[in-house]
Amino acid sequence: MNIDLLVVGGGPAGLMAALEAAEYGVNVAIVEESSRLGGQLRQQTQYLSPLPSGIGEIRGFELANELVEAVTFNKHIVTYTNHTVIGLYEDGSVGINNGKEIIRCETKKISVATGADIQGVLFPGWTLPGVLTVGAAQILVNRERVKPGNEAFIVGSSDFSIEVALQLYDVGINVLGIVETETSLHDRKQENLYRLKEKNIPILENSYIEQAKGRGQVEKVILNQNGNKEEYDVDLICVDGGLNPVIELCQLYNCSFAFNEILGGWLPTYQANFETSTDGVFIAGNTAGITNQGAVMVTGKLAGLGAAESLGNVPEQAADVWRNNYWSELAKLENYQVNEARTCHIQNFETSKTKVYET
Repeated sequence: MNIDLLVVGGGPAGLMAALEAAEYGVNVAIVEESSRLGGQLRQQTQYLSPLPSGIGEIRGFELANELVEAVTFNKHIVTYTNHTVIGLYEDGSVGINNGKEIIRCETKKISVATGADIQGVLFPGWTLPGVLTVGAAQILVNRERVKPGNEAFIVGSSDFSIEVALQLYDVGINVLGIVETETSLHDRKQENLYRLKEKNIPILENSYIEQAKGRGQVEKVILNQNGNKEEYDVDLICVDGGLNPVIELCQLYNCSFAFNEILGGWLPTYQANFETSTDGVFIAGNTAGITNQGAVMVTGKLAGLGAAESLGNVPEQAADVWRNNYWSELAKLENYQVNEARTCHIQNFETSKTKVYET
Protein backbone atom coordinates (compact mmCIF):
# COMPACT_ATOMS: atom_id res chain seq x y z
CA MET A 1 0.00 0.00 0.00
CA ASN A 2 1.39 3.40 -1.03
CA ILE A 3 -0.56 6.53 -0.15
CA ASP A 4 -0.23 10.24 0.65
CA LEU A 5 -1.91 10.25 4.07
CA LEU A 6 -2.70 7.46 6.49
CA VAL A 7 -5.42 8.29 9.01
CA VAL A 8 -5.40 6.01 12.04
CA GLY A 9 -8.84 5.99 13.66
CA GLY A 10 -12.23 6.06 11.97
CA GLY A 11 -14.08 8.18 14.51
CA PRO A 12 -15.34 11.73 13.85
CA ALA A 13 -11.86 13.31 14.03
CA GLY A 14 -10.32 10.78 11.66
CA LEU A 15 -13.20 11.01 9.20
CA MET A 16 -13.05 14.81 9.16
CA ALA A 17 -9.26 14.75 8.69
CA ALA A 18 -9.66 12.40 5.73
CA LEU A 19 -12.45 14.44 4.13
CA GLU A 20 -10.55 17.71 4.58
CA ALA A 21 -7.35 16.35 3.02
CA ALA A 22 -9.29 14.71 0.19
CA GLU A 23 -10.79 18.12 -0.68
CA TYR A 24 -7.32 19.05 -1.92
CA GLY A 25 -6.73 15.88 -3.90
CA VAL A 26 -4.78 14.02 -1.20
CA ASN A 27 -5.07 10.23 -1.50
CA VAL A 28 -6.09 8.99 1.95
CA ALA A 29 -6.39 5.60 3.63
CA ILE A 30 -8.33 5.25 6.90
CA VAL A 31 -7.41 2.37 9.21
CA GLU A 32 -10.02 1.46 11.83
CA GLU A 33 -9.67 -1.43 14.27
CA SER A 34 -13.41 -2.09 14.66
CA SER A 35 -15.78 -3.45 12.04
CA ARG A 36 -17.43 -0.09 11.29
CA LEU A 37 -16.45 3.55 10.94
CA GLY A 38 -17.98 6.25 13.11
CA GLY A 39 -16.35 5.69 16.49
CA GLN A 40 -18.32 6.62 19.59
CA LEU A 41 -20.90 8.46 17.49
CA ARG A 42 -22.36 5.10 16.47
CA GLN A 43 -24.02 4.49 19.84
CA GLN A 44 -24.88 8.08 20.73
CA THR A 45 -28.63 8.57 20.43
CA GLN A 46 -28.67 12.04 21.98
CA TYR A 47 -28.73 15.26 19.95
CA LEU A 48 -25.21 16.67 19.80
CA SER A 49 -24.24 20.21 20.66
CA PRO A 50 -22.34 22.30 19.98
CA LEU A 51 -21.44 21.32 16.42
CA PRO A 52 -19.43 22.98 13.63
CA SER A 53 -21.18 25.53 11.42
CA GLY A 54 -23.22 24.01 8.63
CA ILE A 55 -24.33 20.99 10.69
CA GLY A 56 -27.88 21.26 12.00
CA GLU A 57 -29.54 19.48 14.90
CA ILE A 58 -28.62 15.82 14.64
CA ARG A 59 -28.20 12.72 16.77
CA GLY A 60 -24.80 11.10 17.14
CA PHE A 61 -25.52 7.95 15.13
CA GLU A 62 -27.12 10.02 12.36
CA LEU A 63 -24.02 12.19 12.11
CA ALA A 64 -21.86 9.05 11.98
CA ASN A 65 -23.94 7.76 9.06
CA GLU A 66 -23.54 11.05 7.16
CA LEU A 67 -19.78 11.16 7.67
CA VAL A 68 -19.32 7.51 6.72
CA GLU A 69 -21.39 8.02 3.56
CA ALA A 70 -19.28 11.05 2.59
CA VAL A 71 -16.08 9.06 3.09
CA THR A 72 -17.39 5.99 1.27
CA PHE A 73 -18.23 7.90 -1.91
CA ASN A 74 -15.08 10.05 -1.95
CA LYS A 75 -12.80 8.92 -4.77
CA HIS A 76 -9.68 9.99 -2.86
CA ILE A 77 -10.41 7.89 0.26
CA VAL A 78 -10.12 4.14 0.87
CA THR A 79 -11.09 2.56 4.18
CA TYR A 80 -9.79 -0.50 6.01
CA THR A 81 -12.00 -1.65 8.88
CA ASN A 82 -10.92 -4.52 11.14
CA HIS A 83 -7.34 -3.35 10.61
CA THR A 84 -4.89 -2.33 13.33
CA VAL A 85 -1.58 -0.49 13.20
CA ILE A 86 0.87 -2.76 15.03
CA GLY A 87 4.23 -1.06 14.51
CA LEU A 88 6.73 0.73 12.30
CA TYR A 89 9.45 -0.61 10.02
CA GLU A 90 12.96 0.82 10.08
CA ASP A 91 12.31 2.75 6.87
CA GLY A 92 9.26 4.47 8.42
CA SER A 93 6.60 2.41 6.69
CA VAL A 94 3.67 1.26 8.81
CA GLY A 95 2.73 -2.33 9.69
CA ILE A 96 -1.01 -2.97 9.57
CA ASN A 97 -2.61 -6.24 10.71
CA ASN A 98 -6.03 -7.47 9.58
CA GLY A 99 -5.92 -10.69 11.61
CA LYS A 100 -4.67 -12.74 8.66
CA GLU A 101 -1.64 -10.91 7.33
CA ILE A 102 0.58 -7.90 7.95
CA ILE A 103 0.28 -5.21 5.30
CA ARG A 104 3.17 -2.84 4.74
CA CYS A 105 1.98 0.72 4.16
CA GLU A 106 4.22 3.43 2.77
CA THR A 107 2.74 6.82 3.58
CA LYS A 108 4.06 10.35 3.20
CA LYS A 109 2.09 11.70 6.17
CA ILE A 110 0.08 10.23 9.02
CA SER A 111 -2.78 11.60 11.11
CA VAL A 112 -3.27 9.91 14.48
CA ALA A 113 -6.90 10.13 15.62
CA THR A 114 -7.02 7.25 18.08
CA GLY A 115 -9.33 9.00 20.53
CA ALA A 116 -9.41 8.54 24.29
CA ASP A 117 -9.96 5.83 26.89
CA ILE A 118 -12.40 6.12 29.79
CA GLN A 119 -10.59 5.49 33.06
CA GLY A 120 -12.06 3.27 35.72
CA VAL A 121 -12.80 4.17 39.35
CA LEU A 122 -11.31 1.89 41.97
CA PHE A 123 -13.12 0.77 45.11
CA PRO A 124 -13.46 -2.56 46.95
CA GLY A 125 -15.51 -4.81 44.68
CA TRP A 126 -14.80 -2.84 41.48
CA THR A 127 -13.92 -6.07 39.60
CA LEU A 128 -17.37 -7.62 40.14
CA PRO A 129 -19.56 -8.16 37.07
CA GLY A 130 -21.99 -5.28 36.96
CA VAL A 131 -19.29 -2.60 37.21
CA LEU A 132 -18.90 -0.99 33.77
CA THR A 133 -17.53 2.20 32.31
CA VAL A 134 -20.22 4.61 31.15
CA GLY A 135 -19.02 4.05 27.59
CA ALA A 136 -19.50 0.29 27.84
CA ALA A 137 -22.98 0.80 29.30
CA GLN A 138 -23.91 3.07 26.39
CA ILE A 139 -22.70 0.50 23.85
CA LEU A 140 -24.78 -2.24 25.51
CA VAL A 141 -27.94 -0.15 25.58
CA ASN A 142 -27.82 1.77 22.31
CA ARG A 143 -25.87 -0.50 19.99
CA GLU A 144 -26.33 -4.04 21.31
CA ARG A 145 -29.85 -3.46 22.70
CA VAL A 146 -28.91 -5.11 26.00
CA LYS A 147 -30.24 -3.89 29.35
CA PRO A 148 -27.23 -4.23 31.67
CA GLY A 149 -29.12 -3.92 34.96
CA ASN A 150 -32.17 -2.65 36.80
CA GLU A 151 -30.88 -0.50 39.68
CA ALA A 152 -27.87 1.71 38.94
CA PHE A 153 -25.49 4.29 40.28
CA ILE A 154 -23.48 6.55 37.95
CA VAL A 155 -20.03 7.44 39.33
CA GLY A 156 -18.81 10.73 37.83
CA SER A 157 -20.63 13.81 36.60
CA SER A 158 -19.12 14.69 33.21
CA ASP A 159 -21.38 15.69 30.31
CA PHE A 160 -21.03 12.16 28.96
CA SER A 161 -21.90 10.49 32.30
CA ILE A 162 -25.07 12.54 32.66
CA GLU A 163 -26.11 11.77 29.08
CA VAL A 164 -25.60 8.04 29.70
CA ALA A 165 -27.57 8.26 32.95
CA LEU A 166 -30.48 9.78 31.06
CA GLN A 167 -30.27 7.11 28.36
CA LEU A 168 -30.28 4.34 30.97
CA TYR A 169 -33.36 5.91 32.55
CA ASP A 170 -35.10 6.01 29.16
CA VAL A 171 -34.73 2.22 28.73
CA GLY A 172 -36.25 1.47 32.13
CA ILE A 173 -33.22 1.36 34.42
CA ASN A 174 -33.76 3.02 37.79
CA VAL A 175 -30.85 5.42 38.23
CA LEU A 176 -30.50 5.90 41.99
CA GLY A 177 -28.15 8.82 41.69
CA ILE A 178 -25.12 10.57 40.22
CA VAL A 179 -22.20 9.98 42.61
CA GLU A 180 -19.70 12.86 42.63
CA THR A 181 -16.79 13.15 45.06
CA GLU A 182 -16.63 16.94 44.69
CA THR A 183 -19.16 19.54 45.78
CA SER A 184 -20.07 20.56 42.24
CA LEU A 185 -20.81 18.75 38.98
CA HIS A 186 -18.46 18.58 36.00
CA ASP A 187 -21.35 18.66 33.51
CA ARG A 188 -21.53 22.08 31.86
CA LYS A 189 -24.82 21.54 30.00
CA GLN A 190 -27.65 23.19 31.90
CA GLU A 191 -30.17 21.26 29.82
CA ASN A 192 -28.86 17.96 31.22
CA LEU A 193 -29.31 19.18 34.78
CA TYR A 194 -32.91 20.16 34.07
CA ARG A 195 -33.56 16.70 32.63
CA LEU A 196 -32.08 15.02 35.72
CA LYS A 197 -34.47 17.04 37.85
CA GLU A 198 -37.43 16.12 35.64
CA LYS A 199 -36.66 12.42 36.00
CA ASN A 200 -36.00 12.70 39.76
CA ILE A 201 -32.42 11.46 39.44
CA PRO A 202 -30.62 12.83 42.51
CA ILE A 203 -27.17 14.40 42.42
CA LEU A 204 -25.13 13.00 45.31
CA GLU A 205 -22.32 15.48 45.81
CA ASN A 206 -19.45 14.92 48.24
CA SER A 207 -20.04 11.19 48.01
CA TYR A 208 -18.24 8.04 46.91
CA ILE A 209 -18.75 4.30 46.72
CA GLU A 210 -17.08 2.72 49.71
CA GLN A 211 -17.71 -0.86 48.62
CA ALA A 212 -19.59 -3.00 46.11
CA LYS A 213 -20.72 -6.41 47.35
CA GLY A 214 -22.27 -9.52 45.88
CA ARG A 215 -21.86 -13.19 45.07
CA GLY A 216 -20.53 -13.39 41.53
CA GLN A 217 -21.96 -9.97 40.62
CA VAL A 218 -22.85 -6.60 42.10
CA GLU A 219 -25.81 -6.89 44.47
CA LYS A 220 -25.28 -4.14 47.04
CA VAL A 221 -23.38 -0.88 47.34
CA ILE A 222 -22.23 0.99 50.42
CA LEU A 223 -22.35 4.70 49.63
CA ASN A 224 -20.58 7.28 51.75
CA GLN A 225 -22.09 10.76 51.50
CA ASN A 226 -20.81 13.53 53.74
CA GLY A 227 -19.39 10.87 56.07
CA ASN A 228 -22.68 9.00 56.38
CA LYS A 229 -22.82 5.41 55.11
CA GLU A 230 -25.88 3.81 53.57
CA GLU A 231 -26.39 0.46 51.82
CA TYR A 232 -28.35 0.18 48.57
CA ASP A 233 -29.61 -2.75 46.49
CA VAL A 234 -27.83 -2.20 43.17
CA ASP A 235 -26.90 -4.46 40.26
CA LEU A 236 -25.21 -1.90 37.99
CA ILE A 237 -22.46 0.64 38.63
CA CYS A 238 -21.37 2.81 35.69
CA VAL A 239 -18.09 4.62 36.29
CA ASP A 240 -16.38 7.55 34.63
CA GLY A 241 -12.90 8.25 35.95
CA GLY A 242 -12.22 10.75 33.18
CA LEU A 243 -10.77 10.49 29.69
CA ASN A 244 -7.12 10.10 28.77
CA PRO A 245 -5.78 10.55 25.21
CA VAL A 246 -4.66 7.34 23.48
CA ILE A 247 -1.06 8.15 22.57
CA GLU A 248 0.78 4.84 22.01
CA LEU A 249 1.24 5.36 18.27
CA CYS A 250 2.68 8.81 18.89
CA GLN A 251 5.16 7.19 21.26
CA LEU A 252 6.26 4.86 18.45
CA TYR A 253 6.92 7.93 16.32
CA ASN A 254 9.08 9.44 19.09
CA CYS A 255 6.86 12.50 19.41
CA SER A 256 7.61 14.80 22.32
CA PHE A 257 5.01 14.98 25.09
CA ALA A 258 3.85 17.44 27.70
CA PHE A 259 1.46 17.09 30.62
CA ASN A 260 -1.70 19.19 30.51
CA GLU A 261 -4.26 18.31 33.17
CA ILE A 262 -7.11 20.23 31.55
CA LEU A 263 -6.58 18.46 28.22
CA GLY A 264 -6.53 15.00 29.81
CA GLY A 265 -2.95 14.39 30.97
CA TRP A 266 0.03 13.43 28.81
CA LEU A 267 -0.37 14.24 25.14
CA PRO A 268 1.88 15.01 22.17
CA THR A 269 3.14 18.54 21.71
CA TYR A 270 1.98 20.09 18.45
CA GLN A 271 1.80 23.24 16.38
CA ALA A 272 -1.19 25.28 15.22
CA ASN A 273 -1.49 23.01 12.17
CA PHE A 274 -1.66 20.00 14.53
CA GLU A 275 1.70 18.63 13.37
CA THR A 276 3.68 17.09 16.21
CA SER A 277 7.39 17.36 16.94
CA THR A 278 7.91 14.50 14.48
CA ASP A 279 7.78 15.75 10.88
CA GLY A 280 4.76 14.45 8.99
CA VAL A 281 2.92 13.17 12.06
CA PHE A 282 -0.33 15.02 12.72
CA ILE A 283 -2.87 14.42 15.48
CA ALA A 284 -6.59 15.09 15.78
CA GLY A 285 -9.54 14.65 18.10
CA ASN A 286 -9.11 13.63 21.70
CA THR A 287 -5.55 12.51 20.94
CA ALA A 288 -4.80 16.25 20.82
CA GLY A 289 -6.69 16.98 24.06
CA ILE A 290 -10.03 15.98 25.56
CA THR A 291 -12.89 18.12 24.26
CA ASN A 292 -16.48 17.94 22.96
CA GLN A 293 -17.64 16.29 19.74
CA GLY A 294 -17.98 19.53 17.78
CA ALA A 295 -14.44 20.57 18.64
CA VAL A 296 -13.16 17.06 17.90
CA MET A 297 -14.45 17.43 14.35
CA VAL A 298 -12.78 20.80 13.84
CA THR A 299 -9.42 19.47 15.05
CA GLY A 300 -9.83 16.81 12.36
CA LYS A 301 -10.25 19.56 9.77
CA LEU A 302 -7.13 21.30 11.06
CA ALA A 303 -5.07 18.11 10.91
CA GLY A 304 -6.32 17.27 7.41
CA LEU A 305 -5.58 20.79 6.20
CA GLY A 306 -2.14 20.70 7.78
CA ALA A 307 -1.29 17.42 6.07
CA ALA A 308 -2.54 18.67 2.70
CA GLU A 309 -0.49 21.84 3.03
CA SER A 310 2.59 19.85 4.04
CA LEU A 311 2.18 17.71 0.91
CA GLY A 312 2.08 20.83 -1.25
CA ASN A 313 -1.58 20.44 -2.21
CA VAL A 314 -2.63 23.74 -0.61
CA PRO A 315 -0.87 27.09 -1.12
CA GLU A 316 0.43 28.51 2.17
CA GLN A 317 -1.67 31.67 1.95
CA ALA A 318 -4.91 29.76 1.33
CA ALA A 319 -4.07 27.31 4.10
CA ASP A 320 -3.53 30.19 6.54
CA VAL A 321 -6.97 31.63 5.73
CA TRP A 322 -8.75 28.32 6.30
CA ARG A 323 -6.69 27.55 9.39
CA ASN A 324 -7.63 30.89 10.97
CA ASN A 325 -11.29 30.20 10.20
CA TYR A 326 -11.12 26.77 11.80
CA TRP A 327 -9.35 28.11 14.88
CA SER A 328 -12.04 30.78 15.28
CA GLU A 329 -14.70 28.08 15.11
CA LEU A 330 -12.79 25.93 17.58
CA ALA A 331 -12.74 28.81 20.06
CA LYS A 332 -16.53 29.11 19.78
CA LEU A 333 -17.17 25.40 20.23
CA GLU A 334 -14.79 24.63 23.08
CA ASN A 335 -15.15 25.46 26.71
CA TYR A 336 -13.05 28.58 27.36
CA GLN A 337 -10.80 26.80 29.85
CA VAL A 338 -10.11 23.94 27.42
CA ASN A 339 -9.40 26.29 24.52
CA GLU A 340 -7.02 28.35 26.65
CA ALA A 341 -5.20 25.20 27.75
CA ARG A 342 -4.89 24.09 24.12
CA THR A 343 -3.56 27.49 23.07
CA CYS A 344 -0.97 27.47 25.87
CA HIS A 345 0.02 23.89 24.97
CA ILE A 346 0.78 24.99 21.41
CA GLN A 347 2.50 28.21 22.43
CA ASN A 348 4.78 26.35 24.85
CA PHE A 349 5.81 23.94 22.09
CA GLU A 350 6.41 26.66 19.51
CA THR A 351 8.42 28.70 22.04
CA SER A 352 10.60 25.67 22.83
CA LYS A 353 11.20 25.13 19.10
CA THR A 354 12.28 28.75 18.71
CA LYS A 355 14.76 28.40 21.57
CA VAL A 356 16.22 25.27 19.97
CA TYR A 357 16.67 27.08 16.64
CA GLU A 358 18.33 30.02 18.36
CA THR A 359 20.75 27.68 20.14
